[in-house]
Amino acid sequence: MNRPQVAGFDSPDDTIAYPEVRQYFLEHFRENIEFGADGVCLVFNRGWPLILFEQPVADAFKRKTGREMKSVSADHPTLRQVRADFVTGFLRDIRRTVTEAGGARETKIVALTLATPGINRHFGMDCDVWARENLVDVICPYPYGMTAKPTLIEVKEWVTELRGSDTKLCPILNRMTYEPAGIFETPKAMLDRAEEWLGLGVDGFSFWDLDGYVAQPAFRRFAYNLGSKEGRARLRQYIEAGPVYHELKTFDGLAVDRYHPGWNV
Repeated sequence: MNRPQVAGFDSPDDTIAYPEVRQYFLEHFRENIEFGADGVCLVFNRGWPLILFEQPVADAFKRKTGREMKSVSADHPTLRQVRADFVTGFLRDIRRTVTEAGGARETKIVALTLATPGINRHFGMDCDVWARENLVDVICPYPYGMTAKPTLIEVKEWVTELRGSDTKLCPILNRMTYEPAGIFETPKAMLDRAEEWLGLGVDGFSFWDLDGYVAQPAFRRFAYNLGSKEGRARLRQYIEAGPVYHELKTFDGLAVDRYHPGWNV
């Protein structure tokens, strides 16, 4: 199949409603697995809606109902399900593609989603179906909501959504919604949240831009100790003890006895 002329994503036809666009992505995923990747990460937490009123959607709606798409509201339940069927069908194609490309190797699919199951459903992502059909191995809810603004991740809802499936729940632990605006998120707040979420049934955690946190001394121990019960206990001891301060006596071989080196910044 030839790649579409719209592959540059600058046209209304550049959505996954069109088989040529889906094929373009599938070829990309296949190539990455054949090069040796262990799987693919589907970042579904930005850029919604990905599918709305395209001609294939209108055609599918008419086949399903016998009615024109324009005869119903934009959020009509049947129209929403038609969109969701396109997305789920794409996930099935992705699973088949990466499995075939991996051959004897096991391949994994990780999906970053929006903050709650309900918000995802609104945008055509039936995450419970993905889990039930083993289309994704890990779901990582991200704290973005209906209007692309910070929204709390509802862990209890996600545990219920994925219950009985093999799909792991690893929500984004950090980011923007858990502390007042403009307040630095502390290691203690993140550790408390991690332990709360573990108590609610999450399988693990994921991070967005963790490198920015690890660059800060307060978080250096965080990434290395979060993954085990013993590590979290050590981490809490480190946090409660507070930061370690070292008096600066020499700076690049020069004695610091007169002017503070901070003036050089």
